[in-house]
Amino acid sequence: MSIATALEALRRLRELLADEVERAREERRLLRGLDGTALMERASARSRFNAQLADAELAVASGLRTLAIRDGLTELSIADLRRIAPLDAPAFETALGEVRALAEALNDLDSLNRKLAIRAMRVVGGYLDAVTPRAAGYDRRGSRPAPQLSSLATRA
Repeated sequence: MSIATALEALRRLRELLADEVERAREERRLLRGLDGTALMERASARSRFNAQLADAELAVASGLRTLAIRDGLTELSIADLRRIAPLDAPAFETALGEVRALAEALNDLDSLNRKLAIRAMRVVGGYLDAVTPRAAGYDRRGSRPAPQLSSLATRA
């Protein structure tokens, strides 16, 4: 396997991440709209993305491992890559930097989406607490049920 093959696998990984970042941005709209069906479809799409990403990462690692073994190295650094393939190393470094940036952006979006999902869950819970009838009388032991405290968020 050549560096060109590893670079192509890295570019595929970058494309996968870029597409997922866009889908993660769209996920915020789904959370705000409490679109359960679309969110479940989104979860299935994320699972497929994770599998494709693992395959792409394996292809990059395999390509780099082959290069390292071919040159008798146990590890392959960027400096080694510059020495082995001086013409392709800059493109590889650039693509690797883009992958890092996209992975960080996806991590940030996932964190925000988790917070929005928790808030949406609280809104639904507050709504259910508000509309669920409670007994106003006494229970079978003769005492009143304890009031349940709940809050209702106005924005998700």
